[in-house]
Amino acid sequence: MKSERGLIHLLIAGEIVVLILMILLGLVKQIKGSEEPENYMVSTQNNLIETTSTDTGETEAATDTEEPAGIFSEEIEALLAEMTTEQKVAQLFFVSPEALTGKNRVTIAGEGTRSALADYPVGGFLYARTNYRSQEQMMELLNGAQTMSYEQSGRYLFTGVLLETEEETVLVTGQNGDEELLAQFVGANEAVEDADLEALMQISLSEEAEQFDVEQIEAPLACYLVGEEIPLAVVAIQNGADMLCVTEHFTEVYDSVLAAAMTQAIPEEVIDRAVGRILTEKTEHGR
Repeated sequence: MKSERGLIHLLIAGEIVVLILMILLGLVKQIKGSEEPENYMVSTQNNLIETTSTDTGETEAATDTEEPAGIFSEEIEALLAEMTTEQKVAQLFFVSPEALTGKNRVTIAGEGTRSALADYPVGGFLYARTNYRSQEQMMELLNGAQTMSYEQSGRYLFTGVLLETEEETVLVTGQNGDEELLAQFVGANEAVEDADLEALMQISLSEEAEQFDVEQIEAPLACYLVGEEIPLAVVAIQNGADMLCVTEHFTEVYDSVLAAAMTQAIPEEVIDRAVGRILTEKTEHGR
């Protein structure tokens, strides 16, 4: 009798243990199910968080915060990413060949021009009547400088001239293939008719450092004509000027703008905006 009772007690105890284990396993499954449903998968490809039910195939999607798109084309954005701060600042300058080379008068694109462009890959050359001897010579000067610029930096120059019209002084620049027409304008001895300028691109010109808008992306390029007050060149770029027209004291102006860029007195995004607009215009006009 005692052995039978012991066996019964043992069976009852075993059943109780099994029951307790079943309860515990059920609790574990319930907890896991609340933390991560077994019938859902998570995908994070391409910044897309997607939950897919294996039972119904239904999806829910939500995007992560995406990086803002660049304001310029992929080609221009890539060029900006490759450029140093020094190269970007140099692109801001529309400079006379005399101011860049330190020569009194430049009528040929020689080794002095090549060396200067290697040190300062400027955005454009600003020519004047003093650079002109003949139509043929002027075209050789224009083409020679372009070739040197491309060899040095992989970028062409804006080639421009300040012209007196009946009402104002304007800055015009030619597209690729406009060298002959531009050479004629450089050699002009009198005021030019407005109608004659329609074949060339005009860049807005101002002698007031505050007359610019840094927020305008679609507006025509704008250039500040740097005068005696060199610090105003920094003010002009801060305010949204795209380029600086310089006919003297180039290195002093360049150094002041570069220092402002390095210290973020001119924010990096302001420099990139201006250079991006310059490179876009050059690309669209074959420069």
